[in-house]
Amino acid sequence: MCPWRHLALLLLLACLFRRPCSSAAASDTLSAGDSLSGNRTLVSAGGEFELGFFSPAGNSSHYVGIWYKRIPGRTVIWVMNRDSPVTDPSSAELTVAQDGSLLLLTTRNRSKDAIWSSNSTRPCDEGTAVAVLLDTGNLVLRGRCRRGGNSSAIIWQSFDHPTDTLVPGGWVGLNKSTGAYQALRSWRSATDPSTGLYTDRVDPRGSAQYVFLWNDTTVYHHIGAWNGRYFVPIPEMGTSPAKYTFVFVNSSEEVSYSFRVVDQSTVSRLVMSPHGQLTMYDWSDASGQWLLHWATPTSQCDVYSVCGPFGLCDVSSSQYCQCLPGFQPVAQGDWVNQLWSAGCARKTTLKCSGNAPSTDGFLPLQNVQLPGGYSPVANAGSSGGCASACLRNCSCTAFAYRDGCLVWDGDLRNVQQLSVGDAGGSTLFLRAAAADLAAANQRHGRFPILGVSSAIVLAIICLLVFVIARVRRRDETVHHDGSLLVFSYGYLAHYGMMLLELISGRRNRDAAAPGAGGCYFPLWAATKVREGQFLALLDERLAVAGHADVEEVGRACNVACWCIQQSEALRPTMGQVVQVLEGSLRVGTAPVPRFLEHLYAEDSCTF
Repeated sequence: MCPWRHLALLLLLACLFRRPCSSAAASDTLSAGDSLSGNRTLVSAGGEFELGFFSPAGNSSHYVGIWYKRIPGRTVIWVMNRDSPVTDPSSAELTVAQDGSLLLLTTRNRSKDAIWSSNSTRPCDEGTAVAVLLDTGNLVLRGRCRRGGNSSAIIWQSFDHPTDTLVPGGWVGLNKSTGAYQALRSWRSATDPSTGLYTDRVDPRGSAQYVFLWNDTTVYHHIGAWNGRYFVPIPEMGTSPAKYTFVFVNSSEEVSYSFRVVDQSTVSRLVMSPHGQLTMYDWSDASGQWLLHWATPTSQCDVYSVCGPFGLCDVSSSQYCQCLPGFQPVAQGDWVNQLWSAGCARKTTLKCSGNAPSTDGFLPLQNVQLPGGYSPVANAGSSGGCASACLRNCSCTAFAYRDGCLVWDGDLRNVQQLSVGDAGGSTLFLRAAAADLAAANQRHGRFPILGVSSAIVLAIICLLVFVIARVRRRDETVHHDGSLLVFSYGYLAHYGMMLLELISGRRNRDAAAPGAGGCYFPLWAATKVREGQFLALLDERLAVAGHADVEEVGRACNVACWCIQQSEALRPTMGQVVQVLEGSLRVGTAPVPRFLEHLYAEDSCTF
């Protein structure tokens, strides 16, 4: 065979067995009737962006998304089916239907079902539609009418439906004509692109400002006023005019903001993060990574419910979020991955049922920023009274006493630990079960002064008996000189009064708590005992320390009021006092002593 014929044969064989040209170079276009499946992708004409199926690290689900083609590591800017993932990209396909819709189909039981649709239609009955990925990162669906020649119109585009990221050319805002909002909605987590809890959008209340919302219900951050170059609370937006400029529009047709790059070598993106901050990143070729330019809110702890229910946010900690005392993460694995939104749950169930006495108590959280959502309690004149009001309400989870009584019902969100000396710091008393109180006391080396141990009470009794027994006066008279109550009818009455003084930190000659009018302490104390409001009597220093056992305080208050009864027949013996304090003897609620009832008419008391 001649050499030239041999060469011709080789060329013929090469042509016969070569692969189709369409698979040798990726296309930027998906035409009607064509489909994209498996590992096939679209690449924009200039090679800036790529579209295809992807699976985030650690996530077995697959999504259709758009990412930077030239940047390593696959940074996704848009997700098509964020809330409808597919399990196998080879059994799913992205196609342009004959009616002009862009469809994502999955095969189930030999039938194809649409799990996502652009819900668009071609501009005319005899027209066609084609999807094109642009170098801006925008996926556009163009409709073309045969009668119109080569002219085409955009009938749908991904820039009108952003997910969590804004790139140059895209926009976020409100179409005033249609009432449609374009918002950035965070991913659920760094590895889960489903719709998250945080949204950046135009204020739905009509202020024309941009706000951040948690769970579409709670506004937690305002971006603020526009000064012509940037939003005032974010001056970092105006620090790089040579790189990019921001645009804000508030017209009769729309409210929108966007940005464009001045230096075409700049690669930037705005992202609503899974933790509720709007962040701006610039790509650095030198370091090979994204560099954070700015974030708002600047503090992670200023994001609403960033640590979930019963979580505590502390910016000084290596990990922002931790559970409040007596709580543990709902999903420990999520916390390892810094996914805190599920928050924390109680280790021990509270004891609260109707009118039965509760063994719950309170743990003090000092120097915290009080969360919102509280309710004021008007008739609680002290920390003890506030604690008592909380314990009577089974849904109450915390209280604070700052210029009055404040109580919280249900989940506690947005508790923030402040730095030492911060003027905004307060003490929040967290309701906790008895077992968690004991564990916290042991862990922090606390030694409860009242409650927890009856032996301590008994030791106090022995000491008081030793001192009081030396007095033993039985002159059954009571004097009221306007400023001093003098009890002189027996050592047991002295003991009862001194026990009330010990519990409350007040002298019997003192006036009652603020808000009780001109009532003297013994009358006010006996009335509160009769009403079952034992913690109202408790020394605020003990309430703040969080050491009091409610049941033991109640026993001590009640037996003290039995001891100061005017009739000797109503007063218990010392042995009975010990039994009541130990809990081995139960007695009814002590009445207000008759002589104090007579004084009630003379004093100006409010309860």
